[in-house]
Amino acid sequence: MPSKTEEYLALAQRTANGLTRYWESWTDYLTTASRLYKYPFADQLMIYAQRPDATACADFDIWNNRMNRYVRRGAKGIALLDESSGFPRLHYVFDVSDTGVRRNSRDPEVWQLGPDLVQPVSEMLSKTYGISGERVSQQLADVAGKLVADYWDNNGGDIRAIVDGSLLMDYDEAGVEMQFKSAAAISVTYTLLERCGIEPAGWFDKDDFQAIYNFSTPDSVYALGAAVSDMSREVLRNIERTVKTTIRRRNAERSQYEYEQQERDLFDHRGLPAPEPDAEPAPEAAGQVWQAAPDVPEGPSPGAVQHDAPEREPVPAPVGGGADGREPDAADHGTALETDPGPGQGEESAGVGTAHEQPESAGRGTGADGTDLQLSFFDAHIPTEAQQIETIDQAESEKSPSAFVLSQAEIENELRKHGSGFAGGKQRIMALYQTQPDRSLRAKALAKEYGIGGHSHDFLDGSRGFVNHDWKGLEFDHYPDYQKIPLSWIQVEKYIDLMIQSDRYLTDAEKEQRTVRQEAERQLPMLDGTVAAEYTALKEQYPNTLVGFELNGNYLFYDKDAVAVERILHTNLLSQENTLGKVKVTGFPSEQWVAESKKLWAEGNNVYLAGLNEDGSHHQTKYLRESDYLPIGSIIKLDDRDFRVEHVNFMFKSVSLQDMELTKNRLPIFRNEHLPHIRELYEEQQDAAIELVPEKEVSYKVGDEVVVDLPTRTIEGTIGYIGDTDVRIDTSAHGQSWDNEVINKQQFENVLRQEEQDEPELSDEELDKLPISAVVDGEVQTFPDAAALDESLNAEPVPEPAGNFRITDEHLGEGGAKQKYARNIEAIKTLFRLEEEHRGASAEEQEVLAQYVGWGGLADVFDPNKNNWAKEYTELKGLLSEDEYAAARSSVLNAHYTSPTVIRGIYDAVERMGFRSGNILEPSMGVGNFFGMLPDSMANSRLYGVELDSITGRIAQKLYPQADITVAGFETTDRRDFYDLAVGNVPFGQYKVNDKAYNKLGFSIHNYFFAKAIDQVRPGGIVAFVTSRYTMDSKDSTARKHMAERADLLGAIRLPNNAFKANAGTEVVSDIIFLQKRDRPADIEPDWVQLGKTEDGFAINQYFVDHPEMVLGELTTESTQYGREELTVAPIEGANLADQLAEAVQHIEGQYTEVEVETPDIADAEAERKTLPADPEVKNFSYTVVNGDVFYRENSVMTQVELSDTAKGRVTGMVELRQIVNDLIDQQLNDYPDEDIKATQERLNAAYDAFTAKYGLLNDRKNGRLFEQDSSYYLLCSLESLDEQGQLKSKVAMFTKRTIRPERTVTNVDTPSEALAVSIGEHGKVDLPYMAELLGTPGEYGRITTELSGVIFKDPAADPTDPEAGWQMADEYLSGDVRAKLRMAQFAAETNPEFAVNVEALTKAQPRELEASEIDVRLGATWLSPDIIQKFMTETFQIPYYLRHAVKVRYSPYTAEWRVEGKTATGRGDIISSETYGTSRANAYKILEETLNLKDVRIYDTIEDAEGKPKRVLNKRETMLAQQKQQVIKDAFANWVWQDPQRRIALVKQYNELFNSTRPREYDGSHIKFVGMNPEITLREHQRNAIAHVLYGGNTLLAHEVGAGKTYEMAASAMEAKRLGLCQKSLFVVPNHLTEQWASEFLNLYPNAKLLVARRKDFETANRKKFCARIATGDYDAVIIGHSQFERIPLSFERQERIIQEQIYETLAAINELKVHAGENFSIKQMEKTRKTLETKLEKLRSDERKDDVITFEQLGVDRLFVDESHFYKNLFLTTKMRNVAGLSTSEAQKSSDMFGKCRYLDEITGGRGVVFATGTPVSNSMTELYTVMRYLQYSTLQQKKLTHFDCWASTFGETTTAIELAPEGYTLIGR
Repeated sequence: MPSKTEEYLALAQRTANGLTRYWESWTDYLTTASRLYKYPFADQLMIYAQRPDATACADFDIWNNRMNRYVRRGAKGIALLDESSGFPRLHYVFDVSDTGVRRNSRDPEVWQLGPDLVQPVSEMLSKTYGISGERVSQQLADVAGKLVADYWDNNGGDIRAIVDGSLLMDYDEAGVEMQFKSAAAISVTYTLLERCGIEPAGWFDKDDFQAIYNFSTPDSVYALGAAVSDMSREVLRNIERTVKTTIRRRNAERSQYEYEQQERDLFDHRGLPAPEPDAEPAPEAAGQVWQAAPDVPEGPSPGAVQHDAPEREPVPAPVGGGADGREPDAADHGTALETDPGPGQGEESAGVGTAHEQPESAGRGTGADGTDLQLSFFDAHIPTEAQQIETIDQAESEKSPSAFVLSQAEIENELRKHGSGFAGGKQRIMALYQTQPDRSLRAKALAKEYGIGGHSHDFLDGSRGFVNHDWKGLEFDHYPDYQKIPLSWIQVEKYIDLMIQSDRYLTDAEKEQRTVRQEAERQLPMLDGTVAAEYTALKEQYPNTLVGFELNGNYLFYDKDAVAVERILHTNLLSQENTLGKVKVTGFPSEQWVAESKKLWAEGNNVYLAGLNEDGSHHQTKYLRESDYLPIGSIIKLDDRDFRVEHVNFMFKSVSLQDMELTKNRLPIFRNEHLPHIRELYEEQQDAAIELVPEKEVSYKVGDEVVVDLPTRTIEGTIGYIGDTDVRIDTSAHGQSWDNEVINKQQFENVLRQEEQDEPELSDEELDKLPISAVVDGEVQTFPDAAALDESLNAEPVPEPAGNFRITDEHLGEGGAKQKYARNIEAIKTLFRLEEEHRGASAEEQEVLAQYVGWGGLADVFDPNKNNWAKEYTELKGLLSEDEYAAARSSVLNAHYTSPTVIRGIYDAVERMGFRSGNILEPSMGVGNFFGMLPDSMANSRLYGVELDSITGRIAQKLYPQADITVAGFETTDRRDFYDLAVGNVPFGQYKVNDKAYNKLGFSIHNYFFAKAIDQVRPGGIVAFVTSRYTMDSKDSTARKHMAERADLLGAIRLPNNAFKANAGTEVVSDIIFLQKRDRPADIEPDWVQLGKTEDGFAINQYFVDHPEMVLGELTTESTQYGREELTVAPIEGANLADQLAEAVQHIEGQYTEVEVETPDIADAEAERKTLPADPEVKNFSYTVVNGDVFYRENSVMTQVELSDTAKGRVTGMVELRQIVNDLIDQQLNDYPDEDIKATQERLNAAYDAFTAKYGLLNDRKNGRLFEQDSSYYLLCSLESLDEQGQLKSKVAMFTKRTIRPERTVTNVDTPSEALAVSIGEHGKVDLPYMAELLGTPGEYGRITTELSGVIFKDPAADPTDPEAGWQMADEYLSGDVRAKLRMAQFAAETNPEFAVNVEALTKAQPRELEASEIDVRLGATWLSPDIIQKFMTETFQIPYYLRHAVKVRYSPYTAEWRVEGKTATGRGDIISSETYGTSRANAYKILEETLNLKDVRIYDTIEDAEGKPKRVLNKRETMLAQQKQQVIKDAFANWVWQDPQRRIALVKQYNELFNSTRPREYDGSHIKFVGMNPEITLREHQRNAIAHVLYGGNTLLAHEVGAGKTYEMAASAMEAKRLGLCQKSLFVVPNHLTEQWASEFLNLYPNAKLLVARRKDFETANRKKFCARIATGDYDAVIIGHSQFERIPLSFERQERIIQEQIYETLAAINELKVHAGENFSIKQMEKTRKTLETKLEKLRSDERKDDVITFEQLGVDRLFVDESHFYKNLFLTTKMRNVAGLSTSEAQKSSDMFGKCRYLDEITGGRGVVFATGTPVSNSMTELYTVMRYLQYSTLQQKKLTHFDCWASTFGETTTAIELAPEGYTLIGR
């Protein structure tokens, strides 16, 4: 039996189904809805279904407690459905007619639009909506039309998404839009007129509501109803507000005059100018609801503001959303009970003294499973009438006799007592009023100062309440009578102004504090004269130091120093106008300098305190250097291991430590620790060392046997516990802890020392072997023995480590080959010495290291046969390890170092663009010359370097210890969108880098560096690289096209060939290229992508042709060592390169802008934010916690997010959970031991339990609202398994099991078969070089190809000279068009016998030849030659010889139309054509033509209708006769076609070649490894094979039945395709309501997947660009969006234009052919109509305003598309000549056309491998849907087979039959 909830759900469904069936039902509903306009559509529908005459509804409590009315006995509750919690629940309300009254009962206030209110309402409509008119009724109709148009613009995509199943399916996109606008506009107009009392019956009739009938499904009715409800609500709220405001103002006119007179008297008395009246408030934006506050008088003494009870009591609605998913806005003040939402229908409303329902706990609704369908007094929960009346009377007697009064004294008490609630707030407000005369700006400043918040409040009469404040103003909540009284900020500003004028704003204590502050500022010693000069000189000497200047017994800090000090020490920040200008001042008493300076120092500041001398001058009291806080190179004992301090990061409070044990083996392993912790350890170790004569240490541990002799007793036992102050000795014989004695630790150690004193003293020799401490270089150090101490005392002093090296030598690295070699050797020896001594380089040592220039141009030193380099060869070989030597030798080709002149030129250009500081990347940095020449203006930048060569990279780390330098290949790093500037000299050569993310581009190394660097910089970031000229001049423009799509070329400079000769020893033509990254890719091809020719005929980049001034030399040619003439740039004699560069950079165009920070919308957008440079360890678009504050990373910056304490706790907890989950994922991926995994899982369980106990489930809406913008939000959501009600079923397996399959790399195998399996699994193809490496025989392929003969095949189409190319697996090679492959193999075998095996295998794979008896050839099959039909016609119809030239059969491939010319040439006397195979009305030729075109013959008669107009009617008798003849002709053709043996052989061969040549490939997924997949999930065989199909086949349709696992198939396919490098970014298009479920299932399968999941608001106009930019620039494994969201990402204008142009060209060609062959006038007209439609569409496309900020589909970077439930796109437009055939849609569905265009684009860029459809119902109504799927997925196959036209496809694979089907309306003849 269904529950009550289910019954009401069914009632809602039934009502919706019948609502639009009759127009009278719809208008009846609109009448009810007009009275209940504040409710959402779902509630209006339920009230209409149960009580269509309801006028004012509220729940039980509100009628009782607020309206003083009781609910009558027997009253029936109106059930409302609340689905806000994810599952439906029932709540009940009662109409006012169900209630009775008592004394002081309140009536619902219902506004009426009387004649005297028409004028202000008309003015409001004109001002708000810009629509004027003489009659309000016409204005309302026009407003409705305007709102409907706006609504469609914002929600059209969603409306189009619900047309399936409704009558709207019969319309194309424009038709759906027209029907919606018509239905919505008429409905909104009707609602407005009805509510305003303008009788709509005289306005409308049945025909006006024709459009509503098309909304014939519940989904479409809900969409229309929600739209009408939303738009009507907005207008009626504005009318209500206008009506009530007008009435209140009229009632107050008399008292207002007296009040204003009082105000003027007060101002006259004080001598102040009279206040200006307030400006008229701006009209509200559409859809926005403001609270209409009671007017606060504008005079100085407002006195009491009386609010009538019906006007002052706001009644909140509980939080939640209606069934339509929309949340109603706040209601208005000043209304008694009208029609506000009930429980769960809207979020808490500020408004109306209306009665509406409370949450279920407060109300009297039933639960989700109610027991009684109608709520009545028989329900045990409902009090009787007598009980209600008693409660009402008792409550009324307890109230004060008069209504609550919010007096001026009450308001002033709040403003004076609490201020803004922030420290110093009232002082800031005082300063605001002293400096800002504009009242409106004051009000805005007050809103910003107060922010959003509130506090409890004690009213002057002793009652309790609450005061809230937000962007609208203050709101006083009076608890005893539940009143809410708002004040706008304009009103608050007036009150504060009056209070300040009358000196009532500050309390006495605050006045005293203000006086003290002013006095303090007055007593501040003035910084002027010689003192100011001394301070200024000191500040110039220490510019990056906090300088404290002692004056009058205080250390004072000025300007920016003061702000920094106040932030850390929280001192008072005063102001002073002195020599420095008007600056901030703060400080602390001189006697506190020790403690306070240490606090400043600990925050990473240099601190200089200048003490005051007696003569007024200053001396150095203390200079604390940042570098001394935790000195680089210090040794810290941690976890019983020695670590060396390598780098200190004060911003993130972290320290980088180097493991000394591993460093000895040249393994520079580092770990990060918390700075305060390491500083504490450092101080402890220092303190311990300072105790030069410590107490003798005693050694003991848990488990030692001890005997302790005390004065009173002796304790004997085992040490069981050692604490900070006590030691426990277990005295039981068995060592049990419950038999014990606890004694003081100090006492215990003294006893042990006493026992050791009896031992004999050690000799000097023995003492010398013990550890000893001494003061060395001012520090206490401990040495292992005396000999080590002596060695240290006599050793050379260790030089102090220097900071980042600065290059000042203009000729750095220049010199001869021997000279460079000697410098390299000295630098390497210096590096090794520094690493052995575990210290940084001194300034002098850095000078030596900086001379290292690498091995470019020094190839001779590696040649053992070069006698003049023999000594150097031997020295270098002995100095370096084998790996280091091999790396050095391999670098001779590209290790060329950049000259300072070129570097300076690059920085000059970047500086001119406006770059000052940011994250700077130098990939392939060498020893870091770019870092060494960083301009002073960029000194605050953060430096990041990458260097592949170990020696070079380690030298760079010593030269630039404050930079973050990675010694590894560029391919191993990935900080996408992180850097602001990338500079450097990239390596160049014709070899490639193995980076999976970029392998498919196939770029050489220099182009790879450009492609990756562009991805690494943020949008707007700059890339400035020195590169080979072939980046710009290569004939292959692919790389330049790739760069141009993602970045703008700001300019390029071509250097002369001697630019690097001096320091790199090479003459090479190089370019400096400047690029600026766009916020998204663009499908463009600027001129610089292609080459051009100079006047002298040199082929160079078009940019240099257009800008010859950027070539710094003369273009000429030179002979190479291979005898070729190569282009070069000869230097201009006498020219100076530095001067040339200085001139050239003037032409570089570009403007760098600092990153724009946008914080998540959960924070107040107007609050001031702190920003930090992005931490690379924090994922982009993620939250992090720094020093207790929440930050959000977006690209290269992290922005502080202001949150309440609770919200901060939630976010902090989720950040902690995210970190633990990421640690656990990382450990599983790297196959950590089980004990490590278990420990992390225990941490995860503990953190999760603590979080959920305090804040609820991770999937809770509150947590989701706060954290949904974090990139890992859905990962956290996937930790919980929820039931259908959203409650926790269980934690997921990650809490207890391994859920990620780690990647285990296979490095060797024994057999070629094993090598093949690994190659397919790892690379997705037959990779011979990789297989040879696995077998341990690199470069040897003979064994592989021999043993795997017949298992792998070489494709003859591949390069025959390349032994590695073209190898395929047998299942791939022996499938597809095997007949064509056989012909190619036979041809290749004639010249190359190795292909004989291909011929043999393909011969066996040929499909069996079909016989004539197995082939059904029908008239109209387009693969038949027209000659065949001509011969059949001639022979069968016996055309006379002399007429055969006049009767011809022709076929048009453009229209797929057959034509028989000369149909009447034989005349009526031809018995065969008019009787045997035809009729008198349709001869055989006409019937044959109809048959060829797949039409059934129809005969029409023309008659005149009643008005005398001609009308065609079907002649049933003649039609039946003609169709009988049609069947005779079909039978005759079937008998004739195979009669001739030669024709039979030719047709059988043709058919087999066309349609029997393809052998389907069988896919085997057993070898796929699925790295990263949850091992708890095992894919079934069909799933693995389907994944193999997606990976190795073309576009794929996954048409398994429901429940077969298509979701996992698609997710695994995407992850494997990316791992194998087959795609980079997958886009999943799923039904709108399944996006989050998809994300959950995806992460269940792949917990480590990087997902981006679209939310509904991401595609709102304001957010769409930002979200699409995240898709375009982010590195995601998958992006999941809804169907309607996918449709909102358009194809580019250019592509849409091209598609339409192609269709127009095809149509014109068809028209021309028809005209040439004198085609039927009907066909020509049809094609002309098609052409005009396309031209109109093209014209509209071109005339649309181009929106440059719209991101197109091509710009997303998506190269694989997965479409779930693809049958939603079955209505793809097609053209056909068939009539009345089921399933044929000739109307264009916009979403399907959009999908078709995107599939064509992906086919272009992926070669037909980029689209995967999934559906459980590939064919639901008609076989036509198979053709549609083929158009989406196999369009190239249709083109190849010449089946792109539907009629061609249908004539080949289908047959049209006629059948009778019983329809609801009777019998209808339809085509099947």
